[in-house]
Amino acid sequence: MSSKETEALSAQQPDYQGQPPPAYTPGYSGGYGQQPQGGVVYPSTGYGQQQQVIVVHQPMINPPDDHMIFAIITTIFCCWPIGLFAIMKSLAVREAVNRGDRATAEQRAVEAKRLASWALGVGIAFMVVIIVIIVVIYAVWLPSLWYR
Repeated sequence: MSSKETEALSAQQPDYQGQPPPAYTPGYSGGYGQQPQGGVVYPSTGYGQQQQVIVVHQPMINPPDDHMIFAIITTIFCCWPIGLFAIMKSLAVREAVNRGDRATAEQRAVEAKRLASWALGVGIAFMVVIIVIIVVIYAVWLPSLWYR
């Protein structure tokens, strides 16, 4: 081999000073059906490489309220079936805020507040009905049993 061929060959192959050459990969068919030379696979340069894309999410400025505390309180003290759905909507608000999707976050926040309000209303109505039933039992029905 001439010196020009040696220089051209060394320019094509990367220099691995102080490092062992990459291992042979059985069954490797480099680029377009080409076999590696000398049983060594060299990293390709140029065509076919993917560029790395880095996406940086900035925190949402003034995100909508997720109404999580309201949902939890109404779940515990008022109507737990509706309250559970309010909690799920509140979590959906947080997920949308983390994604940076303001429109979805605002929509889910309205739904979470509405469900928590419904849970509060149903809980209050249930308590009023229970109080009315207790008053009717003690005021009307029990005295009629005592004075017989």
